[in-house]
Amino acid sequence: MSDRVHDIQAQMQPLGWFLSHIKNGEMALPDFQRDFDWADGDVISLLSTVLLGWPAGSLLIIENGANSFLKTRNFEEGPAVSNVNYIVLDGQQRLTSLFHAICGVGPSVFAIDWKKALDTDIDFEESIISFKREQWNKNYSSASKQGHNHLIPISALSSPSDFFEWRDNVLSLMDANEATNSKNELTTIYRERLGTLHEYRFPVVLLNHKLEPAAVARIFERVNRTGMKLSSFDLMVAKLYKENWNLRQLWEAAKNSKENLENFLGDDGLPILQAIALYYNEDIRQSSVLKLQPRVVHKSWENAVDSVDAALNFLSTECGVLGKDFLPYRSMIVPLAALAMDHNLYTYKSTITRWFWACSLGQAFDVAANTRLVSWYKELKLHLTGAHTGTDTIDWPKISIDVLKEANKKSGKAVWCGIICSLALSVRKSHTSLKDAFGENLDGSLDVEAVPFLDGTSPVSVQTPPLHLRGINMVLLPRDEARTLKRGKREDILLSSKKVIEVQFIHDLNEQPRTAEETDSFLESRIRKIEMFLREETDGQVYFSKSMLEE
Repeated sequence: MSDRVHDIQAQMQPLGWFLSHIKNGEMALPDFQRDFDWADGDVISLLSTVLLGWPAGSLLIIENGANSFLKTRNFEEGPAVSNVNYIVLDGQQRLTSLFHAICGVGPSVFAIDWKKALDTDIDFEESIISFKREQWNKNYSSASKQGHNHLIPISALSSPSDFFEWRDNVLSLMDANEATNSKNELTTIYRERLGTLHEYRFPVVLLNHKLEPAAVARIFERVNRTGMKLSSFDLMVAKLYKENWNLRQLWEAAKNSKENLENFLGDDGLPILQAIALYYNEDIRQSSVLKLQPRVVHKSWENAVDSVDAALNFLSTECGVLGKDFLPYRSMIVPLAALAMDHNLYTYKSTITRWFWACSLGQAFDVAANTRLVSWYKELKLHLTGAHTGTDTIDWPKISIDVLKEANKKSGKAVWCGIICSLALSVRKSHTSLKDAFGENLDGSLDVEAVPFLDGTSPVSVQTPPLHLRGINMVLLPRDEARTLKRGKREDILLSSKKVIEVQFIHDLNEQPRTAEETDSFLESRIRKIEMFLREETDGQVYFSKSMLEE
């Protein structure tokens, strides 16, 4: 039995300490951990938090001893583990994100637009941009192109010397005047924002390797159950508190009376406050929320709560959003709620559903989300008030066929969610209700499954990204039926489930693909049917970059 005093230690460790251990294969993950699944937007939010020097939560780590009971594996894109000193029990997603971005590995490249980063009227997070690695390598890999486009790759910040070497290389390729101005800008942004990366520290709970498995399991369970972060909503609870008016109590009462609020928002009532800030100030940035005056929040709270609930009802009934995990962008709730404070969303169904599908499947909020959401709110408001007389005045995002084919939860999560929403909406339109199709307990009974399970086989070709992860290859099924299909027993599928499957842009269970050629044809067929369905839902107002209906 180890000395309890030394079983658990709290300490602060610099970010570089973690990255060094990961790069050397000396820090590993327990094999039971789920795979890395953060989208680029999640990584950007974390990078912004770290570069601003804000807390990003604590990490739970255990020493790796000779008698460790944990089987380990390497971080995604990291080297094979060897001589493992530490095992990360809690913090995989955060450390993997930072490892990918700072060490320049993984499917995406992250960079900072230094012109935007210097603009104090723009949220710093909006200056951080993600690129698919192929796109970066083609368009921005050289120092001259990075300088021309004012892009600082996050990988150039791996150390102070790396940054200044990168800076001097970029400046050497500019003319004298441009180099002078850029040097001043880069020096300023490094001093005020970027240099903090090298000083950033995580609070760490370090467990002794001699701890018994039962104790480790208990600690791990408690950390995952109670881990919470201080949010802008929590700060507003404190700011707005006064006798007989407690924002936290009002939020709990709102959740108790409106089921959608609990299901979609959980403990975070921030979208209510964002809707108020957008309605009055046409701004949803954190700074705008924190500047809200108590009298404004007091006056608008009930209307804002009802409006957020109305927005969630609309997203559920008219856009097929089954729950928070299937919402393409959580922030889409806010502009709809702000509009609902003055308007009945169902009166403008065609315009609002077109906005939902075009922005979700068109990845409209993958970058500069706050700015674009405010811009779209203003555009939609003009439509709803009659200032716009037609749709030609708006440049709606186009939906890419190629993105639709490849989108998955890790790369193109908004598109993946949008596809699932279209499946759910199609089922709802074909049945009395989703509960009629899937059963009473949707959250407990519904699975998202890959189509090849329908006949127990997979296409013969190797696909990138893997076919079984792509949204366009998914179906919604009751969980017990999904288990039946996974066992390859298609003949045991209930007739009711067959009808649910067939309205998800399949129509015939016998058309399942068995070869690479049949797979491509099947995916294109589904895209064609989705396009036809969405055009019907929006009075013909959703457009794909290359229409499958015209081929």
